Amino acid sequence: MQPNIARDASTPGSFSPLQARGYSAVALLSACGLVATAYWLGASWLADPVLGIPSGVWATVVLFGVIRWGDSLVLDGAVRRALGLAKSGRNTGAGLIGRWFSSCRESIGKGCQAWAGARRKACRSLADRLDPDRAVEDEIVWRPGPEDEAPAFKPEPQRAARREGVRVRIGVACSGVVASGVIRGGRACPGVGWLRLEPGAGTPQNARRMGFDAIVHDASERGIVVNTHSADEVASRPADWARPDAAATYASVFPTRYDPHQVTLGHPRFEDPYEHELASALASAAAGAVKAGDTNADASSLFLNLRDVLVRGVLRQDSPAMLVPAARAVSGWFVCCERNASVEERLEGVEAAARVLGDDPVVLMRLAAARFAASRDEEGHQALHEAFRLLVQRDDRVRADQYRFIQSEIEHADEHDPMVVGRLAAGMALIAASSEPGALHHLRGDIADDLDHAEWLVGRDQDKALILEALRRVSMAASVAKATPAAA
Repeated sequence: MQPNIARDASTPGSFSPLQARGYSAVALLSACGLVATAYWLGASWLADPVLGIPSGVWATVVLFGVIRWGDSLVLDGAVRRALGLAKSGRNTGAGLIGRWFSSCRESIGKGCQAWAGARRKACRSLADRLDPDRAVEDEIVWRPGPEDEAPAFKPEPQRAARREGVRVRIGVACSGVVASGVIRGGRACPGVGWLRLEPGAGTPQNARRMGFDAIVHDASERGIVVNTHSADEVASRPADWARPDAAATYASVFPTRYDPHQVTLGHPRFEDPYEHELASALASAAAGAVKAGDTNADASSLFLNLRDVLVRGVLRQDSPAMLVPAARAVSGWFVCCERNASVEERLEGVEAAARVLGDDPVVLMRLAAARFAASRDEEGHQALHEAFRLLVQRDDRVRADQYRFIQSEIEHADEHDPMVVGRLAAGMALIAASSEPGALHHLRGDIADDLDHAEWLVGRDQDKALILEALRRVSMAASVAKATPAAA
């Protein structure tokens, strides 16, 4: 059984009836415009009758034929036949004339092709507006049969995803309205190839067979879900950006990889174009995070796009539910995994995330780290104090020893990472939350000793002072928190 591969809308003979009518209409309007312009410029002979019909009408018919089929049938074939004899000589006058006419023919052919391409693009855009679902009808690349008859992997279905600049492949196995919204919203996502599948085809087997980094599908009661497909099974990967981690640890607050197993989008309102864009940006960022984790690729552009969409969403009066996974993704990526964005770009994204998840201590610790990295120390201490207050109020407060994580970060930190000092300073809240107030004095001495022996901190006394000051402040807050219930 061979896969049923849909024809590409850019190949000849595969245009929908709506496209064909659109092309003919544009060609006719173009011919009429040329004839009218010529008459207005002084070509009065266009009004003279020929066989009882004005010459302008005959000229319009001829021009319509030239514009509609000239680049492939009329001009090319006619000029080739007319110049067949002239090409036989090279240095003769006929040869020179032949080469001149050949050059003219090539120029005319290129002009016709450029005109045809622009006309095709304009008609496709017009058709998309008139029939929104048609925008993705030609993107159904595979209708799988029963699993026992599933075809072996073939490279043909990936052709649409191998366009220049495409780095991430995402399949959309949803109903028509949802698929149309996701693919249409994804046009703003840089470097992403969107391929539409039949509903129900979003299985892991199909993802591996088709080479997808992620598949968007309908999970019934959970709504729309993005499942990612990583070549490496890493236990520390977050399960779902839509759900917080069970317990806050240094490894979960500041992970080395932040590509999720899935992202639950819920039930987006696809009549709202913003939610189209947000759903597509989330799917693209999740797939980009997987690609970055597996191949060390650069997913900066995808997360910068998600950050911009998140910032716009924070300013809206009605907040879509998808802002929650977007906020968690932006805060985690820009503090832990981003390599190219400036400190200010990171901070802008994490600030927007904190506007959405201001009661999440994990996001607040990431906000404190971003503020410390941007030299906004006092604001960073405020965010860290609030994060610590929320940590000690949680039922699943930190119990494991966090000092080993801090010690490992100090020993193996990348000195060129602008966020490392901010992460260490913010991690002091985890130290205070997981330790008894009496033990914090001894831990302070151990951490100060580790900082003094770190080679990458040589000559960076201000950074060491910032980390120790963060520990001092949260230690004071821990003492106050312990004394308050006793006083009551």
